[in-house]
Amino acid sequence: MIHYHISIENPHRHFISFEAKIPCQGKKTLRLCLASWRPGRYELGNFSKNIKSWNVQDGNVNLAFRKINKDCWEVDCDGCDEITLTYQYYAAELNAGSSYLDTEQLYINPVNCFFYVEDGLDLPYQLKFHLPDDYRMATGLGAISEHVRTAKNFDDLADCPLVASNSLKEITYTSKDVLFHIWIQGDLKIDEERLLKEFLSFSDAHFDIFGSIPCDEYHFLFHFPPYFIRHGVEHHNSTVIAMGPAADFQGESQFKDLLAISCHELFHTWNVKCIRPVEMLPYDFSKENYSRSGYVYEGVTNLLR
Repeated sequence: MIHYHISIENPHRHFISFEAKIPCQGKKTLRLCLASWRPGRYELGNFSKNIKSWNVQDGNVNLAFRKINKDCWEVDCDGCDEITLTYQYYAAELNAGSSYLDTEQLYINPVNCFFYVEDGLDLPYQLKFHLPDDYRMATGLGAISEHVRTAKNFDDLADCPLVASNSLKEITYTSKDVLFHIWIQGDLKIDEERLLKEFLSFSDAHFDIFGSIPCDEYHFLFHFPPYFIRHGVEHHNSTVIAMGPAADFQGESQFKDLLAISCHELFHTWNVKCIRPVEMLPYDFSKENYSRSGYVYEGVTNLLR
């Protein structure tokens, strides 16, 4: 298992601090990689440009390493049982696919900033977040406690974004015995009774099409900033949707647009996350995953709206 510690000592500087304990499993070298490509947006992200102060040790001894390419570091670990990787990630972009830190919230898309072992994608993860006690966490990750989370492997981790703050608002509803969470980060004033009615309606419609959902529960992670943005990204048991300005959602057109993008992203739980182009099964996080089926996984999904 890879054990991660995540901390936010100076959130106003936008740097998230990471420490990872990584087993060597008798190997002389390990290749530690950061994703270059991410699902949902289907594009190169080049996230390693945001890495600072990368270092690796055995106890208190610095280990030799070399960068193989822009996203991969090779570490000499002969004779080590476990190595400790430390680095910082600059998180200053708030949209549905990036990561962001300030004095009000921690928002992470793990595909941006968590490392995997090149030939160890199936290793499980445990993540311990060092956060203020009053911070709640919205995520589809497994939970040991509020601030300790788990992932079965890197694919599971990369597909579970999270938001943590002391101002998160949670609304829940149940469709076909499945619990749905609506998490709201931002100053949103909206008709919650109508919101729940509409979300239940389109969730029931999805079940009428597919019969079941491939997850135990589902999370809508909403950012409502005070400026214009419209962006959504699908995940296996969640979606991140960033829309603004927050003050506009008392209007009818903005409310309907919110329903449209939410319905679209939920449909992706089946169409592309489960019913996936063969070129993306499994995902290759190290390079572009080319497919000619965009008209199916995005176009068909758009028809629902």
